Amino acid sequence: MGSKKKIYEPLVGPHMEQALVLCDEIMTGMKKFKKDIHFLDSNQLFENKYSKALLLIANKIDELNFHIRQLMDPKSIYFNILRLALLSIGNLPNIFIITAHYIDPKQKHKRLLNQNAFAYEYAVAKQNIQYTSEILNNVTNGDPSCRCLIKPTLGRKLR
Repeated sequence: MGSKKKIYEPLVGPHMEQALVLCDEIMTGMKKFKKDIHFLDSNQLFENKYSKALLLIANKIDELNFHIRQLMDPKSIYFNILRLALLSIGNLPNIFIITAHYIDPKQKHKRLLNQNAFAYEYAVAKQNIQYTSEILNNVTNGDPSCRCLIKPTLGRKLR
């Protein structure tokens, strides 16, 4: 009848390791892209390297999504917390894919990048990736609850 915390068997394996590595790579890729475009005007972003960098970030987020899906088992104690992680990154690649489409120099219809709107979407993506990384770290340590984690509230709602 004590208040001892139950320790569950941690979820480990190649998918978990790759998911943690991808979280770090996504964060460093996002920081590098933000640093590269910090002092540029919107009309200076119509270069192939910026659209490729955004598509690379979107590809890594899709791969992270795949690895989290591989970790999910409906009968596992970690199902709900991994479902939250999956919900938080589910639509994130769309931000980067659409932005990459509009700044691609090969496209006929180009659109200037609104720095304020992109900064907001970037902040949402950053918070959701950090939240997913915290969830994966908790699961790696054997903690199936997410009570101590702060859910990102800047963007869309999590169900």
